[in-house]
Amino acid sequence: LCPQVPRLARCVELVRFQGLTFALFPAYPFHPLHMSEELKLATAPADKRVPSQNQAKACYMYYNSWHQCKYDFSDEEPQCAKLKAWAHSMCPVDWIEKWEGQREAGTYAGPVPGETKGAGAH
Repeated sequence: LCPQVPRLARCVELVRFQGLTFALFPAYPFHPLHMSEELKLATAPADKRVPSQNQAKACYMYYNSWHQCKYDFSDEEPQCAKLKAWAHSMCPVDWIEKWEGQREAGTYAGPVPGETKGAGAH
C-alpha cells in the first residue's frame, strides 16, 4: 500500500480522511527537517517601486538587471546570482524562456546590455 521510498522500509500507519487514504511515514534523521542545516527559502525582497500585487514590473526589472549584471561582471558574481534567483522567483517560467529565446534571436524588445540605442538605424 505504501509507495516505494528509498531507504524507507514501511509506513507507520494509513489514515482515511474524507474518503482519501494517506500514508504516514516515520521521521528519520535523513529527513530534510531533521538535518543539521536549516532549509532557507527566500524570494526577492519587497520593492517600494512596485507596491501592487501584480509583480510583472518587478519581474521585468529583475530580469533586465540580471542580464545587465552578467554583461558588466559575470554570471558567477554573487550579486548577479542573486538577481538571477530573484528574476526566476518573480517571473513565470514561460516568460523567461520566451525572453531568452528572443535574446538569442536578437528580437528582445527590452534593454540589451552592450547595445547602443539607435545603433542599427540610419
